[in-house]
Amino acid sequence: AFDMTNHDFTISARVKTRGNGTIFAIAKPDSDWTPDGQALFIRDGRLVFDIGWVGAVSSRKKINDGKWHNIAAVWTKSNQQLQLFIDGKPDGKGTLEAKAALEGGAVRIGFASPNFPGPDSFLTGELEDVKFYQKRLTEELKSSETLAAATDGLVAQWKFGEPIGSVVVDVTGHNHDAVVHEGQSDASTGTPILAGVAPANIPATWSDRDGRLLLKIPAGQAQLRFTVWFAEQTETSDIAPSIVNADQDLTPLTQGGPARWNQKITTTATIGSDTGPFATDVLIAPEGNPWLAQVRFTGLDFFADGRLAVCSWDGDVWIVDGFLKGDQLTWQRIASGLYQPLGLKIVDGKIHLTCRGDRAFP
Repeated sequence: AFDMTNHDFTISARVKTRGNGTIFAIAKPDSDWTPDGQALFIRDGRLVFDIGWVGAVSSRKKINDGKWHNIAAVWTKSNQQLQLFIDGKPDGKGTLEAKAALEGGAVRIGFASPNFPGPDSFLTGELEDVKFYQKRLTEELKSSETLAAATDGLVAQWKFGEPIGSVVVDVTGHNHDAVVHEGQSDASTGTPILAGVAPANIPATWSDRDGRLLLKIPAGQAQLRFTVWFAEQTETSDIAPSIVNADQDLTPLTQGGPARWNQKITTTATIGSDTGPFATDVLIAPEGNPWLAQVRFTGLDFFADGRLAVCSWDGDVWIVDGFLKGDQLTWQRIASGLYQPLGLKIVDGKIHLTCRGDRAFP
């Protein structure tokens, strides 16, 4: 009834989430993720369709914004194209085809397998309507109205917008009723949190959104200095704590402290001849440094005064002096522990790094 190998199909759903998790899957019950399992899910906020041990197609747009979205995955047998749709618009496509139909597979909604997809297999959010069509839809996906009117090829439809019991009825009448399996809620049952700001006259307001405390600070030209405090709420926590120097100036803490690596290492440089079209200078790296730091360099740039800044694959940043003064180089390590910096640029006298996970500014 749910042929996702030999015929065109469309999976559509209406979803609202700020997290991740599975929307629709064909997977083996009581088993980890297996080859030829198929799942439509949200990962890192993006819509993803995955075929086990084959590959995946991901959307460009994120949908974990806490708003309702109409999403769909459409597969065409003739060219093995998997097209994702978000709110009626195409968003991400690729070529995917299962090697074989999954033997013993079952339809799962809101969950795929214990170990897939990561980081969350259970959907953390809301589903209002899930449909499976044994045909390729395109124009029907443009709006909620056109999709609601599309009944040709509809194999099953489950509505979750109303309170449900142990069974969710297939409203098409094809008897593909879904059995509800309740997972453990991840909702916090801990002690409520009490939070505030000091001094109390700061023009900032608190709000509660989806169980999260948000502090809104209005835009303005004046500098604000205040302390945010929080504590577990108890019977005795009816009043705000007394905070000394709540408006303390933290600017000195942003200027850096004394150098952690004062030792400078000297190496040599062999300056090549400038008589030909190319010149090669050999700079000896400080491989024998006291910290046994590897010096696999990945980026460099020059300061206006001729000094050189270099970064290494293993997360260090060095300042090199003497490059334009002769054959002696002085190396000083100024930063460490960065996540694989792969590019370095000096802008207005400051070092900017592009690391594997993000940017950093020593």
